[in-house]
Amino acid sequence: MSLPKIYPDGSIILVKPDQLGEQVGRIIIPDVARENEKFVNTTGSLVKIGAAADFCIYVERQLEGAYRFKKLTITPEMLPLRVCFPKSAGITIYDDTDEGRVEYKLMLEGDIVAFLEEPEWTEPGEPKEAASVD
Repeated sequence: MSLPKIYPDGSIILVKPDQLGEQVGRIIIPDVARENEKFVNTTGSLVKIGAAADFCIYVERQLEGAYRFKKLTITPEMLPLRVCFPKSAGITIYDDTDEGRVEYKLMLEGDIVAFLEEPEWTEPGEPKEAASVD
């Protein structure tokens, strides 16, 4: 995925919403329904964060034989990350690329209600190969 030429400022983030497919299970979704806001998915990929965005999540990690929660700050190197947000969050903007028009949402960092995946990270001083979290 190429990064869009959209640069969020301050604590604003840029999310690429998932597109609703033509079919869900055995149910075919008509074009009119897919364009209707009620059917818009509320999941997507966090692709860019503003310079003042202070994303912190708590991840479970086994430290010294016991599982503990550790505060983790999200950095641009950890992106893209799958996220969940309210359907009313942010404003919709479009980026015209060679592949066509791509939809994005600009929203506040507080609009993210859940991370759907854990980012890869390492403890300070830990080698990069040990980045997977079990």
